Amino acid sequence: MALQHYLLLLLVVSFVAADEGIQVVVTVPNDELLAIGQSNSTAANWVFHNVVAHYPSTNITAICVGSEVLTTLPNAAKVLVNAIKYIHSALVASNLDRQLNPVLVPLLDFLQSSGSYLILNVYPYYAYMQSNGVTPLDYALFKPLPPNKEAVDSNILLHYTNVFDAMVDAAYFAMAFLNYTNILVVVTESGWPSKGSGDTLRNDTSDTIFCVAKDGADPEMLQAALDWACGPGKVEFSPLLQGQPCYEPDNVIAHANYAFDSYYHKMGKTPDSCDFNGVATISSADPSHGSCIFQGSLGKKNGTLANFTAPSVNYTN
Repeated sequence: MALQHYLLLLLVVSFVAADEGIQVVVTVPNDELLAIGQSNSTAANWVFHNVVAHYPSTNITAICVGSEVLTTLPNAAKVLVNAIKYIHSALVASNLDRQLNPVLVPLLDFLQSSGSYLILNVYPYYAYMQSNGVTPLDYALFKPLPPNKEAVDSNILLHYTNVFDAMVDAAYFAMAFLNYTNILVVVTESGWPSKGSGDTLRNDTSDTIFCVAKDGADPEMLQAALDWACGPGKVEFSPLLQGQPCYEPDNVIAHANYAFDSYYHKMGKTPDSCDFNGVATISSADPSHGSCIFQGSLGKKNGTLANFTAPSVNYTN
């Protein structure tokens, strides 16, 4: 989101929240974690501009430090704890720590000691898709099931009527197993794919296109775009690891080519999914090499181009 749009949205939310008593959660963006986790002053500056400047006229009740950091931005994991502590210290310095009840990541000892709560993104869709047919569709969709189809906790014979409740309860059970019994779980994101998009399968290769690094692109911008694709962009980057098919040649251009193209096809080849702040471009030349096969090439089989369209998702955040 562009800065001006973010500020406008924050202004609108401030007025609405003030009038309606709406509780507002402010999130430290993943792309700011590295800077905040390495500098107490940067954290203090962030808190001043994003929290202090709007409180108490805006009913800010929680602060979330990053989103799905350990899985989507592993290179920031090493500074995550520092980021949490620096943000908390800035809140304490502003006398806001008790008023805001900070919402942080699953660092359970810190959450319990600070009286905070655990934020979860709970998607029954993923539990259903990853169960290999074990989880009934109706169970994931909150539809009634006969008792013999419901999941049962064998220890206390508790029946779960839907996946969502089971997933939330699993979080509580996991925390209790580690002797954390007084941390509240708050679900901030959930949803289900609502539709697909793009063309149907076609018996031609006329639109076999790829998203690759633009010639002459700045190496630092390429690296930043590559980090984003393999982090918040959720690209499957295991083929780029050492010893894997796409590790060689070991340079930012080759790795960016693979990551950009994977993201482009994952997002259904929409025009804005091959930009990466101007360092990516569309190409008809297949960049696959050796055993490193790009997504566009993976879609070709017996003259058919598979549809890599990612479904749109309705979510509550």
